[in-house]
Amino acid sequence: MKKIYTIKKIRYEELSAPGFWDGVVPAQLTERPWKEYEYHPETCGKLVMSEKGFHLRLETKESFIRAEMTEDNSPVCTDSCMEFFFMPAPENVRDYLNLEVNPKGVIFSAVGGGRHGRRFTQAQDNKALNISTDVEGGLECVEEPRRWSVRADIPFEFLEKYFGRAEYRSGKHMPGNFYKCGDKTVHEHYCCWNHIGLPKPDYHCPDWFGELVIE
Repeated sequence: MKKIYTIKKIRYEELSAPGFWDGVVPAQLTERPWKEYEYHPETCGKLVMSEKGFHLRLETKESFIRAEMTEDNSPVCTDSCMEFFFMPAPENVRDYLNLEVNPKGVIFSAVGGGRHGRRFTQAQDNKALNISTDVEGGLECVEEPRRWSVRADIPFEFLEKYFGRAEYRSGKHMPGNFYKCGDKTVHEHYCCWNHIGLPKPDYHCPDWFGELVIE
């Protein structure tokens, strides 16, 4: 059974209010499809929508943070990484955006219908995503768990360029999922919001996306 996450509608100026994100209901990444990977850092995703677009926050608490990648569209999934995949305009095209971010704010961002044949979003467009990260205590790789988070904006103009014109109205359903991974971290790990029923780790699986619903 697919999980459902309700996207709260807000006014854009609310984002700057102190403690705004504390009041947003989280999507908890409690699914652990591959039991051989025992480490699962506590992680959640939050998504809201304003008159300008969608606004994303990802939060985790992780030991041995890894942040080796320094260039966008390098394999940030090998680092400590949080990810958001969603299909914003399924009425137009079955393509989805995968947005992957390491603790340095380095991103991997692409569009396509599956793992293969994906197209990178353009660097000039990625600036509109306003990616930022916050790492408690810095990037030193230590055993003590540290909180870190990712913030991103996904403007409607950005979505229209890659997915075509679409309406983002109350009740709209969009397939999507939130992920946490670290392919080359001290404790390799994989966890997600909506369950994935595949034998090996694979996040490029839209058949296993949950439902994101605009309130």
